[in-house]
Amino acid sequence: MGSSRVPRFGRHRPNHCVKSANERQHHVGRAEGTQQFVVAPAGRQLDAGRPATPPRALIRHARRRTGGSGNTRQSHRRDAIDPHRTRSPACTHTGDRAPTPATSGSAVNPDRPVPITTTALTTACHRSHFAPFPAMRLATHWRQLVMGLVSAAFAASLVSWGAPLGAHARVTALPEALYAVAPIERHLRADFQSPHTVLLAFTASWPEAFDTMLVAITTSSRALIVLERTQSMSQLADWLSAFSESVRDKVQVSDIVVDTPWVRDYGPLELRAEDGDTVWLDASYHADRPADDDTPSALALRLGRALVPVAAPLEGGAIASNGDGFCVSTHEYFAERGLTPTDDATSAKLTAALGCESLVLVPALAREPTKHVDILVQFVAEDSVLVASIDPALDPIGAKRLDLAAATLKAAAAHDDITLAVHRITIPRIEGPRYYTYVNALRLPHAYLVPSYNAVNRSDQAQAYRDLSQALPGVPLVPVPADKMLALEGAVHCAAVGLDHEIGANDVYPTGLQAF
Repeated sequence: MGSSRVPRFGRHRPNHCVKSANERQHHVGRAEGTQQFVVAPAGRQLDAGRPATPPRALIRHARRRTGGSGNTRQSHRRDAIDPHRTRSPACTHTGDRAPTPATSGSAVNPDRPVPITTTALTTACHRSHFAPFPAMRLATHWRQLVMGLVSAAFAASLVSWGAPLGAHARVTALPEALYAVAPIERHLRADFQSPHTVLLAFTASWPEAFDTMLVAITTSSRALIVLERTQSMSQLADWLSAFSESVRDKVQVSDIVVDTPWVRDYGPLELRAEDGDTVWLDASYHADRPADDDTPSALALRLGRALVPVAAPLEGGAIASNGDGFCVSTHEYFAERGLTPTDDATSAKLTAALGCESLVLVPALAREPTKHVDILVQFVAEDSVLVASIDPALDPIGAKRLDLAAATLKAAAAHDDITLAVHRITIPRIEGPRYYTYVNALRLPHAYLVPSYNAVNRSDQAQAYRDLSQALPGVPLVPVPADKMLALEGAVHCAAVGLDHEIGANDVYPTGLQAF
């Protein structure tokens, strides 16, 4: 197989991959009527000479529905329980004019395409719209007090963080909340929900990892393989011939060609309804990776799946869900992609479109280039989450950021009536932008595929595995060689997507070579 080294964030292949830092190319979304989502690169002057402003920690709350069992948790707007909380009118930008009050919008139908148009907000607009949790006054509700204390701790820590982080990594204040009410019919699928099928891209970038992953996946699920553009069907045939018939029987090969092997980021996002019905979301992807961007629609066409275009540049590795509407992403990802909502109506559309009733933003790791949340957070149950940790002696800034992420998730979950168990999994080694994370893993029905690194001390890796086993009692861990993946800015979770779609017997070929 020929060499194919395509970084997840595009640092080494500028002709085919999005550039990093301030040279990042625009994401261009799908047009819906006259509206289109276009995101400016970091630092670009967007409005009347004002620089793009990073978002605050946003928690979008949508109205919970009470299920027939009566056990479904019921959320409500903070305004109704805190009469002392005040909020200013939402802000929007109109050309060079000052921010003007925004009109409220109706709830969005998640079954329809959702064009979202946003611009960067000025600091003044942030302050007038996002009413902060008051850390220094007596709260009328205990949850508000918890969030306020976390806010105060973070504000104090910013004093020591600011200089080393760089402009692209700074955040303004945390946590603050914006409440957008909208009905949610379907929730974003959680990683711990066992997949019927796992999507992979055949690549020469990490052959040992691919071998391990395919054998593990076909033990309890089916594998659907697309081709990275540097590979051929004959190369795939040669590779598959080395596997047993029991493995090949559970492999389906597609003639879909992709630009990169990072299927997590451009593959379909799956929303699930209470009755088990699912739809796929197709978010916009990098304009200079058109084959990747076309993958969800190509798969939906071949498999007969409902597809909902979402005109927002949201990559699969940038969002995590507990499967019940509680989601998390990072400040920096939202800031760099221009996803900061300008008003409640826009926020409601975004959260409803993504199948999230609450969307919490936590700090990303400062030097990690993708700013994806799957480097540091993964849910292993509705009320249990893995959060990475770092020894302060190794990286004091990273340690503070991860501690803050854990505290923010726990406080936000408490606000949403979730008693969240937070399991800390140590990142034992850092090399420049490479964080040797064990959170970036893949849940299968029978096992948990976890990264394994030759560069990490054996005792440190063994400790990480012990911590994972405590968080996942009774679930076998399957180590996957991930050094080559990490060199290209990803790991196990980034290279696979679990789907509820079950490939029928007529769709699976014993040779694993026929394209559908």
